[in-house]
Amino acid sequence: MDKIVNYKEETVIIQNGTHQLYGILTVPEDFPSSGAASFPLIIGCHGFDGTYKSKLDYAQYMARGGAAFYAFDFYGGGRETMSGGTMEEMSVLTEADDLLAVIRHFREDPRIDAGRIALWGHSQGGYVASYVAGTRPELVNSMILLYPAYVIRDHVRSIQEKEGSIPEYYEQWDCRLGKIYGEDVLSHDIYEVISHFSGNVLLVHGEQDDMVPISYSEKAIEIFPNVRWYWMAGAGHGFEGEDREKMKELAADFLKDISFM
Repeated sequence: MDKIVNYKEETVIIQNGTHQLYGILTVPEDFPSSGAASFPLIIGCHGFDGTYKSKLDYAQYMARGGAAFYAFDFYGGGRETMSGGTMEEMSVLTEADDLLAVIRHFREDPRIDAGRIALWGHSQGGYVASYVAGTRPELVNSMILLYPAYVIRDHVRSIQEKEGSIPEYYEQWDCRLGKIYGEDVLSHDIYEVISHFSGNVLLVHGEQDDMVPISYSEKAIEIFPNVRWYWMAGAGHGFEGEDREKMKELAADFLKDISFM
């Protein structure tokens, strides 16, 4: 990054219907406490059974480069969520609704450039970001997707075939889910949805991912109209160490190239 600045953090609670979403807004040091400005914003979407904490180092890195970054917890998005709810109530569509509430909130913030709001999602968060971008493309400037879990639909189908129907409650990835999770995944074709997003996309996937096979992303790059991709050699489902540092560099270069920051 050419621009290196300090960052600061603040807690931001966003109302979505009857529940509140907890998140941390990480901003460059010159981000004003009020008034008008023109900062780009990245919204971070955590994965299945995750929390906002998985995005904080990415947020700090991007803030040093000049972009605000909001990392938040989905309602019912994980067993340790700060936003309340249970995973039995959660689905990719309830999380999409939460993400839309976050976007609406920051579009009304005069310090944020509403035309430069990017989504950063990993795993299920990447799926949710993709769904929102595909269904509401006018709200999203660009996306950064880390091993997006487009495999979820096939997981649900396998359960449906085994049980004869989607159970009221069932165990998946060591978590108890409700019927809404399966029903909402089967209500649409995520690949058809993403075809409607013409903005710039960076898609990064580990070559050794055994939870979301890279073939799901290989299919996606044939569908996204404007996509840059990078396959992380030797990486699995989740980037750590050198892979995580490489991810930060890839994201910063991508956003600079598309004149986002």
